[in-house]
Amino acid sequence: MGFIQFYRAHVGRGRRGFKSLLAVAIIGELLQAAPAAQAAIPDRTLRAESYVEMGMPSYDRKWIGKDFLVAAQVLQTVAQRDAGELPRYGSLKSGPMFDRIVSPQNLTFLTDKSLTLSDRTASGFYAVTGLTQILKTYLAAVEAKKVGAGNVVELMGAELRYCNVLGQLNEEVRLSIPANDPNRAARLEGLKRARAGMAVAVSGVLEMLTVTDCSAASRARLAQVCLETLPSIIPRLTTASQTEMLLRLDTLIDAPQVEAFRPTIVQLRASVRRATASRSA
Repeated sequence: MGFIQFYRAHVGRGRRGFKSLLAVAIIGELLQAAPAAQAAIPDRTLRAESYVEMGMPSYDRKWIGKDFLVAAQVLQTVAQRDAGELPRYGSLKSGPMFDRIVSPQNLTFLTDKSLTLSDRTASGFYAVTGLTQILKTYLAAVEAKKVGAGNVVELMGAELRYCNVLGQLNEEVRLSIPANDPNRAARLEGLKRARAGMAVAVSGVLEMLTVTDCSAASRARLAQVCLETLPSIIPRLTTASQTEMLLRLDTLIDAPQVEAFRPTIVQLRASVRRATASRSA
């Protein structure tokens, strides 16, 4: 399946809303969107400093929480004027800003247990909301052939890393809910929806690995992010979803579309199998 067909078949699927602070469900909706095949697009982006002058957070520090909301608003304004000026992966001019958007360093606030759980979950909520808006902006730009597909793949990897950390926060939230909390049932239902959203996210990423309209290099980087995150994410899914994802990985190993990075897929399947077996033991 090419990307255009994949995009039209999948975009809009998934669950909506932010009923829980984790808000994972919407990640799955966007991770199942993918970019269209296109020729190389000239780099008309701006200097990284120019985006800071427009109001974006600086690219030379970690971003937390509402920094992503601010960035999303500025990037939307840039795209409305000329989506070809959006920061790009690997650009000599705007690359440092794009790298900051997707940097794993941005996650350190969420994993710092010296901070309160409420502060970390709130920050995660704002960050994933902003990233979701940024991804939507780039998806529209790719459809308009203003930026290349690889940018979306990199953003998908960033979303997957957040999905992983939010899943860990999900566990902390669940364990912190008192047995006599009058809102316990509603809070647990919110966490259940978040877990369902993770399953949708994983499904979309696994399919994206086979979309050959995106370069093998970009998909190989996404596969590496899968190796970093899915052994932690998949064991948190329902038993049925775990079974589905393991079968998908079995099939993926033999898919000709992953030939360039098949060893990573083999390692991924083995790691996920060990993790799911360990958690169920």
